[in-house]
Amino acid sequence: MRTLLNINHWSIQSKLLFFLALLTLIPVLLVLITLQRSAETRDQNITERYVQQVGEERLARLTFSLRQSTELLNSLTENLRYRRTLINLFEGRNDRSTRQEIISLFFDRLVEPNFYRDVRFLNADGVVMGNTITTRSTNRLDGRDFSDSPSYLAGQSARLLNESQRIVIYTENDQIIIDIVQVVYYGDRRLAGYIIATLNNDQILINNLISLSTFAPVYSYLTTADNLIIAPEEFMDLAEESRRHPFIQQGLTGQTRVTTAAIADDQFTTHYATIPNTRLILITETLEEITFSPPFQEFISEGGLLISLILVGLVVIFAAFLGTLLANPLNEMRLALQEVARGNFETPLASRSRTDEIGLLAQTLVSVREQIRETIAGLQENVAARVRDVQATQEVSRAASTERDLQKLMDNVVNLIVQQFPNIYHAQIFLNDSEGIYAVLRASTGEAGRQLLARGHRLAIGSTSVIGQVTGDGRLTLVRDITSSEVHKRNEFLMETRSELAIPLRVGERIIGALDVQSKQDNSFSDDQVKLLQVMADQIAISLDNARLYEESIRRLEEITATGREKTFAAWQEYLYANRAKQLTANAGLPIDQTRTELYDRAIWEGKTQIGKITPQNTIPFAVPIQLRGQTLGAVEWEIRSTDYTYEKVQLAEELVSRLAISLDNARLFQQSQRSTERERIVNYIASQLTGQTDIDDILQTAVREVGQALRLPEVNIRLNLTHNTSKTNGHYSDDLE
Repeated sequence: MRTLLNINHWSIQSKLLFFLALLTLIPVLLVLITLQRSAETRDQNITERYVQQVGEERLARLTFSLRQSTELLNSLTENLRYRRTLINLFEGRNDRSTRQEIISLFFDRLVEPNFYRDVRFLNADGVVMGNTITTRSTNRLDGRDFSDSPSYLAGQSARLLNESQRIVIYTENDQIIIDIVQVVYYGDRRLAGYIIATLNNDQILINNLISLSTFAPVYSYLTTADNLIIAPEEFMDLAEESRRHPFIQQGLTGQTRVTTAAIADDQFTTHYATIPNTRLILITETLEEITFSPPFQEFISEGGLLISLILVGLVVIFAAFLGTLLANPLNEMRLALQEVARGNFETPLASRSRTDEIGLLAQTLVSVREQIRETIAGLQENVAARVRDVQATQEVSRAASTERDLQKLMDNVVNLIVQQFPNIYHAQIFLNDSEGIYAVLRASTGEAGRQLLARGHRLAIGSTSVIGQVTGDGRLTLVRDITSSEVHKRNEFLMETRSELAIPLRVGERIIGALDVQSKQDNSFSDDQVKLLQVMADQIAISLDNARLYEESIRRLEEITATGREKTFAAWQEYLYANRAKQLTANAGLPIDQTRTELYDRAIWEGKTQIGKITPQNTIPFAVPIQLRGQTLGAVEWEIRSTDYTYEKVQLAEELVSRLAISLDNARLFQQSQRSTERERIVNYIASQLTGQTDIDDILQTAVREVGQALRLPEVNIRLNLTHNTSKTNGHYSDDLE
């Protein structure tokens, strides 16, 4: 009986069966909570769908009203019947009656139906040429300059983007103004002027924010990125409160969605969307959640408290028993495991003396703890070695990827390998020669490396040596013990070598050389280190090839630049000779001395802008070289009054001279192409004259005549000499063109 009552001797299965009855009460509580949350979720979903429906309805109404207003303004503007009169109004050429007729037309079509509050007509300079008289404009605005108004500036932006209409939102006298800017063009898309129509916010916007009837209180308002609010008067306070929504900026990106947010003490269910072609965001929201299951919620709220208290009491009793039977020994093992995580493997476990499953678990934990201690010790040693190798690889790879000079790159790499890997005492790089016959030593460490480099050490590719095999076959070669190797050849400068590793330097399928490292210990290179060095060799090969390509590109660029300069100089020299002039000059402004100044000569010689000292005329001279493809063609000299001189003007002069050089070269090329075209025309003309002839005498006479006229020569001779044995025929044809 005592054994039966001693619960510590029960099995885990018996203990779980004993408390299973208690655990059945917990799902009851979970079910009640789940039902409550399900009802709340359903109500929230219904609320969100309803707010979304109302928001989309009001968005459609607002979009339609705005589109109707803008299309009406656009149709009036584009109406061919009134277009000429409208353009004359912008140009100030209407008589008074015609002018009043067009203004009245816009008043009757736009202002009177309450689409707009006011319409202004601005010419291209922003001056008001006419406007409708409304409550907003109590005085005529004719002749006033509106060039600094937001609407005029928006119209200019629309014109630059080739738009015909743009919406502008701003504040004036604490009121939100929405202007529709209509850009009016001539037939050839030249600017004629602007029509700025101020929207009737109450008619177009406010009335569409209010529904005649709603199932639940839902209100809407409009806002912008500048936190301007357009809302019915009765909703203004709520709009001011909810304007702190975090998703206002998301609405500006065109996103449309329904979300919930808690602001202050209120929970908002909100639908937001951007009105197309505007910067207005429509916010539709409600503060009340629509509830469709009040009886069930009343049952949960009234009976849930009693059920919860009963379940809490049962859970407390269950937790007390569980703490006595299971929690204490499990907590003991948890603390022991935490100590293991801190590195303490000596924490005592009292529960290991128990005979049930918990005792067996504690004994297993002690055994595992010992194994963990031994494993961690081994792993720490391995990790330290791997970290050292990875850091070494990173250092070598960084040096290989940042250095552009080929020789410096190789020297840095071999030195870093020796510094970073303690088991390597010598490292060297061989590169295959251009003929593919020898692998030539290009970088080596230590005094031995210096001597090997000095004597030009090289090995035949494919020879019976470590480097020969690697560069010939393209396969990694590892000599773990040189005493038993057939390919390792002793070097009189490296007598301490006991093991050697050579890795091919490969770029794609091409072998460009080998990386060779040597150690003073037998079997020094582990498999992991071999893999690391192989990865490093691949990186070195790519870096060497990149450095080589970089040097070649620099050299080729210099050659191309030099060739371009020479060709440019030769082309301009030929052009000047063809025009029988050593130089071309042009002057503007006050006459100056035609002799070359010191500033001019310095600008040409140095190829840089030269600035002189203040002259007696209180001016500052400066000369800017005319450069084209690195070749200086000449210079431009300026003199500016010292009071007007700024560095920005010098920069402007340099930019103008740069454009001048391109224009001069384009003009030269154009003239050359014209001369080539003229030569081709003359040749074709002479050929056409000759083609129509069948008699040799006529052909020769036509040839001397046409060539003489084309070249403007006083005399042209053509001689045909035919010799056969002793007979000789001599024909002489000439044309005296003097």
